[in-house]
Amino acid sequence: MGSKKMTKKKSAARQETKKRPKKTIVIVSVALAVLVAAGVAFGIFMYQSTKDLRSLEDSVWVPKSADNASGDEVPMDEVYQTKYSNYRGSLKFKSDGTFDLWMSPGEPSDGTHTGKYELADDDTVSALFDDGTQCSFLLHREAGAIDGISIAYSDYIVYFVRESSD
Repeated sequence: MGSKKMTKKKSAARQETKKRPKKTIVIVSVALAVLVAAGVAFGIFMYQSTKDLRSLEDSVWVPKSADNASGDEVPMDEVYQTKYSNYRGSLKFKSDGTFDLWMSPGEPSDGTHTGKYELADDDTVSALFDDGTQCSFLLHREAGAIDGISIAYSDYIVYFVRESSD
């Protein structure tokens, strides 16, 4: 009788051993599939980020409109508190990762008009002004391409469009 008990124990041990490798293979396969999917998603994000950065480099944007805190559109001269027809402002991204933002007259060396930028995510440019101020520029898209940028300025949201090359 002792040999039947040993045979049952050995048989159960063999079945358990056979189950573990299948379970391990499934777990490893799922983990690899997740890693591959994450790698592909990261690759797509990096490609899009690089493409977006290239589309911003050496581009000039000009204010088109502005909204006040209530969401109502306001004249640009209200935003600038100066005669808008004489001074319209601009946002320029350079290929070296720096930018110029002119929303008001001033001195180029005061640190409030220049800084560094980087793409934070699909819809946001992170900006660090030379005076240490940080802010975000929101990207607006049409059919996947960047067609506008909005910036919080004072109590307004100012919408910029790419300057035409006419």
